[in-house]
Amino acid sequence: MQLGKTIKSCRKIQGYTLDKLASECDLSPSYLSLVEQGKREPSLSSLQSICDALKISLNVLLFLAAKPDEISELDSKSVSLISEAIESLLRDVSAKPS
Repeated sequence: MQLGKTIKSCRKIQGYTLDKLASECDLSPSYLSLVEQGKREPSLSSLQSICDALKISLNVLLFLAAKPDEISELDSKSVSLISEAIESLLRDVSAKPS
């Protein structure tokens, strides 16, 4: 599972800086940075705060973070296509005015 990399990717797609996302999640930027680098395991409540700020569900975040071999029911091509579609939706959401 590549949770930290996925959080960082979603953050960048949404146009958040590390400081802005940390502020919206009530986390310190240094802690969020450590999470993104895979050096800290976030609590479930921290993950939920991150997902709320990014306007995605925890299920979507965990799906995006899963390595293809961790999703045995789907072949790697399907996982890739679904991931690309979700990332495209994230871009669309971030482009719409609030």
